[in-house]
Amino acid sequence: MRVAARGRAGGPPPPMLVAAFVLLASSAQFSEMSSSVSGDLAPQQESVRLAQEKADALYTQRNSSFVFSNTSSEFRVGGEWRKALGSGLTQRQVMYYLGKGKYLKIFYQRDFIDVCLPVFRQYGICKEKRYSTFCVEDLTLFLHTRWCQRPSEEDKYFEVLWAVSLMRNDYECFDHICDGSYRVIVRKVNGIVVQLLRLDQGHTGKSCSYLYKNQELKAAMKNDNMTAVWTGNMFFPCCYSLYHITWLGLPEEKGLNRFWDYLPLSCRIGEIVMATSVAFIGVFGAIGNLLVVTVILRSDRRSEESSILRTSLAFADLFTSVFVVIPAFYDHLLPIMGRLDFDKYSVTVSKEAPEAYIRYEHLKAVSHGYHLFEGLVLGVCSFVSLLTLFLLSVERFILAGRVLRYQHYFTVPRVKIAIFLTWSVAVIDTLFYMYDGDGSFSVTWSSLLKLPISTSFKKIGGVLRWTYSIHIFVLSVLCVLTVITSLVSIGTFVQEQAKVVAGWKKRNMRVSGPYQKENRQILTTMCILTFLFMLSTLPVGAFIVVNLTDTFFVQEDLSRYLGWWTFLSGCSWNPWVYNMRSRQFRQEVGEVLRAMLPLWLRRRVQRPETDERQMERKRAQMRMLRRLDLID
Repeated sequence: MRVAARGRAGGPPPPMLVAAFVLLASSAQFSEMSSSVSGDLAPQQESVRLAQEKADALYTQRNSSFVFSNTSSEFRVGGEWRKALGSGLTQRQVMYYLGKGKYLKIFYQRDFIDVCLPVFRQYGICKEKRYSTFCVEDLTLFLHTRWCQRPSEEDKYFEVLWAVSLMRNDYECFDHICDGSYRVIVRKVNGIVVQLLRLDQGHTGKSCSYLYKNQELKAAMKNDNMTAVWTGNMFFPCCYSLYHITWLGLPEEKGLNRFWDYLPLSCRIGEIVMATSVAFIGVFGAIGNLLVVTVILRSDRRSEESSILRTSLAFADLFTSVFVVIPAFYDHLLPIMGRLDFDKYSVTVSKEAPEAYIRYEHLKAVSHGYHLFEGLVLGVCSFVSLLTLFLLSVERFILAGRVLRYQHYFTVPRVKIAIFLTWSVAVIDTLFYMYDGDGSFSVTWSSLLKLPISTSFKKIGGVLRWTYSIHIFVLSVLCVLTVITSLVSIGTFVQEQAKVVAGWKKRNMRVSGPYQKENRQILTTMCILTFLFMLSTLPVGAFIVVNLTDTFFVQEDLSRYLGWWTFLSGCSWNPWVYNMRSRQFRQEVGEVLRAMLPLWLRRRVQRPETDERQMERKRAQMRMLRRLDLID
């Protein structure tokens, strides 16, 4: 049915004609009802009056027209009223097939609903809900989109999923659809249609797969003799993580990567940035910690308490960088370059689609191979790193306020015993969680994180969940104590230096020169250490605590990825912050690097004036010692 209405030159039309016009735009039944209704608009008089005012205003525009169609309802507006009705684009209803030749008409444009819905409410039988209004006549559903907006234009089935979940009173699925965690996206990549779908959270969450039956896709494959590729996003947490991916065609025929090219450009840039960051973490961590280990073991200070602690930390971070982070960068490159087993991570079908969704899990148990060793190294070295950082924070606290009693707390034998216990407890703790109860060890490999979680897959969500909670609680307390000790150390150092300045001021002296510069550098280093430790531990700690409560949120996978890799980034900056800010250590690093050069290159690098300055400095030191009668 197509009805057209134009404005009259003689004045506005009667109100009942306006109502009849709007009703005829939907169905003939509504127009018949409107002719028998009096002018008394009882329950919703105000809303109908506003709707009539909008309709009257539309009639006064000579360029305006309403056009409705049974298959694709349109609402065309000319002139300035395009601005008043939203975007000014043609309003098209969404048709949802209910079966037996019946269709549900879904309207979602806000301004269009504001005009038509009050009249439907007045003259029809409508069922009101918070997010929708369903009118029995003509099977019309109005969606109230003020609280729920379509995420993007590629979400072709957003209104249908929303409407079906509301009609079935499934508010849990509705919430997931509304917040964007459950979506059905259709986009084109180099002429190939790609469908990205996620309507469940796996084994632990709510499944809403019944909302979308994939009938159009199955019909297209059957009628067009089409080949499709099924895969899943198990590798990229930046966008569409754990989505089911369907290529309606072979992407390799057009030079596309089935595991990568379905992502938008912004997501691919984000993934490349994250992979590059992993490479920097691995390279800087390996170089920095290797320099620290080499310099300390070659120096005369290797037997000092602080040097022993920093050496233990450097070994733990070195193992993490070499055996965990750098291999993880290689795992980042595999899906980006398409170097994956097609049969293992995808399915190619022709003519008929699979009856059920193909499940690809991003978590899997690994009981042999390099990933098992990688998980052992990650678990042990992470535990050692946290404990050693706590001991170093305690050392800073003592040096800041009780430097004269340092030897009462820290001695070489005590530090060596502490290091031995640290590594022993870390190994025992990691092996305990890796033991699967059947006489073997395993880890849980995460294809999203590109990391092995040092916990047996059989223990995830099992009877030992409470022990894991206690384990997380102890580590959280340890991190909190490290932060508190570091902050107290900073406060104590500032107070002690204020006392020194006050004492010198009484003697008409002031702190300046090298002493003031050194104090400022010490304070800056302590602040940097505290800030970086909080930066590396707070994100992953917060995510683990939230995860224990089984809370689901939209960017959960990206938050997990950023949290873990921010934690692992500590292995790259620890050697540079704890050691490289010391001038003496930098000099020792320079000596080590010069010693590694060939003799002919060493002579070219070393300048003659450098030797002369060193000799002059030594002569000045000797003269000072003779004046003080310390040497003959």
